[in-house]
Amino acid sequence: MYKFRVDPNGPSSSLYSFKIWPAVMPEPLLWDMQAAGELNAGSILLATHKGDVSFGRVSIVPVP
Repeated sequence: MYKFRVDPNGPSSSLYSFKIWPAVMPEPLLWDMQAAGELNAGSILLATHKGDVSFGRVSIVPVP
């Protein structure tokens, strides 16, 4: 499982967060990676290179 999150961090900055875990395990509480950036809008791309993968349900929802 993958989870990405973007939180506003000021008028022109955002906090980007990412975590990954096996589907048979519960979602971890902590993020694997976090970084601040100066973008406040963007998009996401799911891609693979030399891998046999499938992407299941993808949800994009506002952060409360």
